[in-house]
Amino acid sequence: MMAVRGTEPGWRFKPKTKDDMGVDPFQDEFFKTGYVGGFSHALLRETIQNSLDAKAAGNGSVRIDISIFRNIRFAGDERYPFFFRDLDAHLKAPNNGISDKPAPDAPLDFLVIEDFNTTGLEGDPDRADIPEEGTTGENFFYFWRNYGRSGKSGKERGRWGLGKTVFSAVSKINTFFGLTIRESDHRSLLMGQSVLKIHNVDNRPYMPYGGFGRFRDSQGEQFFPIPIEDKLSTEKFTHAFHLKRTDEPGLSIVVPYPYQDITAVSLKSGMIKQFFYPIMAGALSVTIHENDSCIPLNRESILTQITNGALLTSEFNGEAEDVNLLKLFNFAKLAIEMESEEYIVLKEPENLAVAPSWDDSLFSDVSLHELRKKFDLGFVIGFRIPVKVERKNHKTRLSWFKAFVQRDGKLHNAENYFIREGITISGISSFKDKGIRGMVVIDEGDLTTLIGDAENPAHTEWQKDSSKFRERYIHGPSTLAFVKASLREIIRRLMKPAEGVDKELLGDIFYVDVPEIKPPEEKPRKTPDKEKKGEKPGTVPVVEVESRTKPVFVSKISGGVRIYHNPNSSKKISSVEVKFAYAVRKGNAILKYRVPDFDLGKKPIEIGGTGYTLTFASENTLRFDVSDQSFDLSVSGFDEQRDLTVRSSYTEVPV
Repeated sequence: MMAVRGTEPGWRFKPKTKDDMGVDPFQDEFFKTGYVGGFSHALLRETIQNSLDAKAAGNGSVRIDISIFRNIRFAGDERYPFFFRDLDAHLKAPNNGISDKPAPDAPLDFLVIEDFNTTGLEGDPDRADIPEEGTTGENFFYFWRNYGRSGKSGKERGRWGLGKTVFSAVSKINTFFGLTIRESDHRSLLMGQSVLKIHNVDNRPYMPYGGFGRFRDSQGEQFFPIPIEDKLSTEKFTHAFHLKRTDEPGLSIVVPYPYQDITAVSLKSGMIKQFFYPIMAGALSVTIHENDSCIPLNRESILTQITNGALLTSEFNGEAEDVNLLKLFNFAKLAIEMESEEYIVLKEPENLAVAPSWDDSLFSDVSLHELRKKFDLGFVIGFRIPVKVERKNHKTRLSWFKAFVQRDGKLHNAENYFIREGITISGISSFKDKGIRGMVVIDEGDLTTLIGDAENPAHTEWQKDSSKFRERYIHGPSTLAFVKASLREIIRRLMKPAEGVDKELLGDIFYVDVPEIKPPEEKPRKTPDKEKKGEKPGTVPVVEVESRTKPVFVSKISGGVRIYHNPNSSKKISSVEVKFAYAVRKGNAILKYRVPDFDLGKKPIEIGGTGYTLTFASENTLRFDVSDQSFDLSVSGFDEQRDLTVRSSYTEVPV
């Protein structure tokens, strides 16, 4: 057996005895799904959600500082051996689960993750027993002395107690350190953990988990690490690993020998894709350092970086995705800043005893006709949606969540985002309609608890059969399905043609030649044979009825359309917009337009004529200002074997 060092700081692994179950750790498998995006993204997901949960009371956002250090000379620096004392023999052991151990003389790489404006790891550092159910404020125990359990509940983001697994999983030596300064008592507590497999050292088997700290040599406590608190050791740790923390409460994590694919670029990508919402909301700001580069990600800088092209990296798919990211962030910004009176509030269910379901009664107080117009024009539309949450043996409660939708004709894929308390649940999708962006935000009431209980350990999916969700709620699976279907059901109604005859709509669409309709010639007024008493001949009032003929005509020509002013209309037009699409057998052709069909800004489409100034011609939308009321232009080059659908609208000259 290896020699121990009394109360001196160091590493210890517990020797395996006959009554210990031979089980190797497997928790890192939870963070290897495709939805997680690799260890780099998983690292951020677990780090950020823990930091957001630990936000200190008061104003201000949670700040995260991430630094990557490469090629630090380990040999000859007396600071570093102090933190790896007695660990090396276990790292060299065969079959210990380490497949990419650095060479003994390799320079030291390490990753530092620090949060600020947080409380640090509160609770009794000496606690060894599981707290009673409902006990709060024991984050130190749950972080350092437990796997598979969490003290979190309610609106807190974590449930499984597995998040810290990712810190050892991203290390080539499966090891990490943590220094916390607590808000309550300002104690500085330093510990470390190494997660190997059952392994042999000097022909003796050892358990997988090793701890770094001080150890008491009393019976039963020889392998129970207690945190290092002396100022000399904590300051040595701070200086050796270049921590930015001085005396601020929070948690600093150091991961020695992180894998090479954890870079500033991959971390930036993960932050943007997973946490754009709390960043845009001002709840989170992150700074990433590597070598001499510094990447600030906050509410102001994230938009600036895109407009300056700073996000054009191999982690994204070039300029096109950069444009989509800018649109996404603007979409999120409009959603975040939406005032309460701007939301479309769906009707509350009349009977909370039944399972939640989507039906038209939810929209009975909503003018879908007006919403469809806004949707077609690309407005961001926000909904507040009621849903019942009923936990077994608890009172049924009405909870609310938000959904936002927007049409974007230049978006070539559907975009679905489901966000619970700032975490993007990447494996959830509601609709597949191209050219539409949608987002669900769950951040209030009992629904956050229900959704959190249904999430898998990696926070990427909702699982109705999860042990933390199954049988816990009345109609729980139906509630999950209701939330998941929300974007699809809203979009379906916004794209659904109105029932009955909409004369204005039919006037804007044609499939065949539309003949020009001239008003009937005015016939001479016949003078009555007998004039009424007191009236003079020829003075009977003439009531003029304004013609309902549209001021803009669209008629079919070979391979296209002609757009011109109705000479019989007295209205003066300032601008015109026309949308085109090939006819479809079912549904709204304009909404189902596809870019491969044609693009008004590209060949073979040709636009020509007089009396107008072209302001926009791209994809299926044409806009022009009227410079002469006798404007007349043609748009040609369409496939003559397909029927063309056209919808026009205009703006009158202000009186």
